[in-house]
Amino acid sequence: MVKDSIPLDEDFKKASQSLRGKSKLLESIMNSMGDGLSIQDKNMRIVYQNKFMLDNFGPHIGDFCYRVYENRDSICEGCPMVSAYNTRRVSRALRVGTLKNGQQFR
Repeated sequence: MVKDSIPLDEDFKKASQSLRGKSKLLESIMNSMGDGLSIQDKNMRIVYQNKFMLDNFGPHIGDFCYRVYENRDSICEGCPMVSAYNTRRVSRALRVGTLKNGQQFR
């Protein structure tokens, strides 16, 4: 019986290594793009920020996106995240935010 588990262990190791490699590649791509990328959960809490967002806003994992990016106390009017969650489709909106240095961006 122990003999049968060895191939599964090897398969698991190979799959884990492959997944780690793909994860590193994806992280590298997201960090090298010139735009900011922030991922929020359904409660509008930030769960991921790429390098651009970290550099320009600081680390805010777990914070509300509307507080961090637009200095608001509630969800932004016309929030593309709300639309995307409700329709399950890509939603886009031009947003104006303030960087940690006080400069506005679009």
